[in-house]
Amino acid sequence: MTKIYDIDSFAGWIKEITKISGEPFVKSGQEMINYFFELERLLPDNYGWRYYDLNSFKELMQDKKNPNEVNMTYWKDVILTLEAYGIITYFRTNEILRIAIRSLNNKEIVPAAILTRSLLELASSIIENSDIFNKAVMGLPNKENAVIIGDETFEGLLLRTIWGTRLGQDIPEHLKQKNILTIIQKLSKNPNAAQLLAKYEFLCELAHPNVIGNTRFWSDDSKINQDGSVTIVVRKRGYSDSKMEIIENIIWGLGWSATCIRNGYHILQETILEIEKKFPGTLKH
Repeated sequence: MTKIYDIDSFAGWIKEITKISGEPFVKSGQEMINYFFELERLLPDNYGWRYYDLNSFKELMQDKKNPNEVNMTYWKDVILTLEAYGIITYFRTNEILRIAIRSLNNKEIVPAAILTRSLLELASSIIENSDIFNKAVMGLPNKENAVIIGDETFEGLLLRTIWGTRLGQDIPEHLKQKNILTIIQKLSKNPNAAQLLAKYEFLCELAHPNVIGNTRFWSDDSKINQDGSVTIVVRKRGYSDSKMEIIENIIWGLGWSATCIRNGYHILQETILEIEKKFPGTLKH
């Protein structure tokens, strides 16, 4: 039976902003978000991921005598991890994206900005990681009767996609997660993501206890008094046209992230199919 999901949509006041915006990612923000949610119909609500720790994997490999058996076992494990990474990232994005849209619709702008910043981080990570995996697999040699496995860089990244962390003093080097700002700065050098760093920094500024996050609550009713002082009217969940830049940056981040994360998921799937092509039967093994 086909599952039907409610697709989260922008409220009318946000749609008006998207209509008049000169930013392509803002103007097509809802369309890109819909593109992300379309994939939800094809994914299960529950997903079982079978993985092996180092000891159990070594035990699994003990009775593998020829290169084909070794390759099939190793690359099957890679496929399982790539698939799990894609599914977990999609589920995580889905949860954050829906709440970000609802917050924005309710004019809870600061929470929406914080959530959007998180989505930009997820999107940047999966775009870089999926591209690295894809290029590595595409470049694998085709040698008969040879054991072909990933190098340390490939292995380390594969582990970090699921188990990576920056929390703690004694993190093993292969699990030490890369600084997200480094990834975003690198991606921003690509013409297709030229605005990414500026948008991310803007949302960080809004999320931090800095001026943009404060002025978000200032209304247009401020006035200059006779003694030169200024009375600023601060409104809970207030919104004014002067805050248009804030809203546009949030919409841009939501649309860009939604599209990139779905695209990253598809690149991971293409990589899995390429593994099957190079090692026929891996998906059935």
